[in-house]
Amino acid sequence: MVLRSTTSTILALIILSFSAGSMNVHHEERNAGLVPNHLPLAAVNGPQRTIVIAVQFPDKGNGTSPTQILTMLSNLNNYYNEDSYGTVSFQAGMTPTATSTWYTLPNSMTYYGADTVSSDSQLVFDSLQAAYNAGVDLASYKFAIVVHSGNDEAMTHVTADIHSFTIPGYVFNPAPLISYRISTSVVAESDSTGVFCHESGHLLGLPDLYDLTGQIDPSNNFLGYWDIMALGEWNPNTGNPLQPKPGTYPSHHSIWSKIQLGFVPSSRVAVVQPGQSANITLKNLESPTTGNQSVKIPIAANKDGSLTYYLVEMRAKIGTYDQYLPFPSDYPGAGILIYKINESIAGGHGSVRLIDAHPGGDLSDAPFGPCISPCISDNTFSDQANFVKVIMTTTSPTSYSVLVDRTNAPKLLLQINTPSQGVSITIDGANWTSDASNQLRLPVRYGPHTIFIQPQIPVSIGSNTIQLGLTDSFASWDDGSTSNPRWVSIVKDSVLTASYRVVIEPSFATAITAATILGVVVLVITLHRRRHLALVKAQGSTTYQPPEQGVTQVGNPSYPKGSFPGNNGLSGVPVDNNNETKGS
Repeated sequence: MVLRSTTSTILALIILSFSAGSMNVHHEERNAGLVPNHLPLAAVNGPQRTIVIAVQFPDKGNGTSPTQILTMLSNLNNYYNEDSYGTVSFQAGMTPTATSTWYTLPNSMTYYGADTVSSDSQLVFDSLQAAYNAGVDLASYKFAIVVHSGNDEAMTHVTADIHSFTIPGYVFNPAPLISYRISTSVVAESDSTGVFCHESGHLLGLPDLYDLTGQIDPSNNFLGYWDIMALGEWNPNTGNPLQPKPGTYPSHHSIWSKIQLGFVPSSRVAVVQPGQSANITLKNLESPTTGNQSVKIPIAANKDGSLTYYLVEMRAKIGTYDQYLPFPSDYPGAGILIYKINESIAGGHGSVRLIDAHPGGDLSDAPFGPCISPCISDNTFSDQANFVKVIMTTTSPTSYSVLVDRTNAPKLLLQINTPSQGVSITIDGANWTSDASNQLRLPVRYGPHTIFIQPQIPVSIGSNTIQLGLTDSFASWDDGSTSNPRWVSIVKDSVLTASYRVVIEPSFATAITAATILGVVVLVITLHRRRHLALVKAQGSTTYQPPEQGVTQVGNPSYPKGSFPGNNGLSGVPVDNNNETKGS
C-alpha cells in the first residue's frame, strides 16, 4: 500500500511539473510576436573571413600581377565600407602568396568555360583542392574568391571564357571524412571592381536582381543601373570616354538589398499601414544616418504567406560610388525611387521592380521629384487599386520629405471563428479575445494584415480548465493556410475559421512513459513476492529464533533456508535461490 501510494504521488508530481514547464514554453511562443514567413537574411556585420585563391590553366597563364589583385581586394573593401556604413569588410588572405606562381588547375580554360553546373563545380573543387594541398586551413574561412587567369565571358561574350559566378554553401570534400562548407565566388583577373562587389553580394546571400531569363524585361532588367545586383555593377556606363571605364564605381545596393543584409535596420524604415497617413523625411541612402531611409507600404498578402509591398528611398549623387548614378542632366542629382517587391517571385524573375516615374525608354529617369525641362516633374505616385498615394513635398540635396496617404482605404469586417471563448488573437500588434459566441469581429482597413492566434488552448473538463498535458493545438485556417502568425489580404468582408486538434504534449508523453515503467517495476516486485510466499508455504514455515541474551554472535546469523527471496540477502552477501554463497 505504501508503494502504491508513493507511486501515485510521484506520478502526480511528474505530471504537474511537466505541465508547468509546458505552460512556460507556450508563454514564450506567444510572446515571440508576429513574424512574417519571408524574413530578411541574417544581418551581416564585421569582418568576413575570406580566402582568395589565384589559379591559372595549362593553356592560359595569368597576365595580372598579384599586386593588381590586392588592389582589387582593397577596392572591394572600400566599396562595402561605404555601402554598409562601415559595418562590413572582407578580411582576405591570398594564396599563393604575392611572390609565388599561381596554382595551375588540371583542366584547360575551355573545359571550365563550358558554363555548365558540372564545369562550374569542378572549377571550384579544383581551386579549393589546390589551396588545401598547399596547406591552407579552409576551416578558418567563411568565403572563398577564386581569381582565374583570362577574361570574364560576361564582359567579352566569348564562349571560351568563363562567366563569373557564385556557389553559395559549397561543400568541399578533399578527402574521406573531411568536409568544409565554404561559399565560393569565381571571377576573372580582368574583372572590374563592380564584378568583385556583385559576386561578393552573392556571398553575403543576395540574389541576382536583373532579368536572368532575358525575356521578362530584357531592356531594363527590372532595376536598370540603380542596384549593383542588377546592372549597377557596370556603373559608370555612359559611354563617355572621359569617365572611368564601366564597373569602376558600381552603384550602392538598393534599399531592398540593404534591408536584407541588415545595413539598414527596421528602426530606419517607416511603415505606413492601410488607413494611415504620414509625413516622412527620408535621408539619402548613401550616407550614414539615424533618420529614416525608407518607407515600407504593405499592399497585399500572397498565397504562400509572403508579402507584396512598396519601398521608397531617396538617392543622390553622393559619395565615391553613387556619384555615378544614371541621373539625367535635367535632374538635380537626387530623387525618390519607388520599388514594388513581391516576395513570392524568385530572384532574377522580377521580385524587385523599379517604378518608372516617366514610363517608356530606360530607367535613368525613373526617380520621382522635381526636374527641369525637357523633363516633366512627377511629384506624385498613385496606386488607386490599393489606395496608396505618395506625394513629394520638400526637397534638399540630401533629403526629401514625402506624404504617404492611405486614408482612402475602406473599412471592412474581419471575423475570426475560434473553438471556444476567450481565445487570444493579435491583429496588427493589437491584442483581442474571442467573445461568448466564439468569435472576434473587427473592422479593418482594405489591405494586408498580420494575424496571430493563441497556439494552444488547455483542455477543459466541465467548468474547470485542467492542465493535464492535453491541449487543443492550432492546426490550420479554413482557407488552407497553416501559418501562425500569418499575413492575410482583406479586400472584402471576410471570415476566417481557426481549426484546432487535441494533442499530447511531449512532456506529458514523457510523464506517461515514466509512470508506465514505474508501474512495471511495481508489478514485477509484487509477482516476485507472491511467488516467494507460495514457495515458503509449500516448504513449511520456519521461525527464526534470536540469539540468547549475553551470547556474542560471530559472523552472520544462521538464517533458515528459504526465508528471503532472490538476492535480498543481508550483510551485502549475494544470495541466490539455492543459498550457495558466491565469490566476492
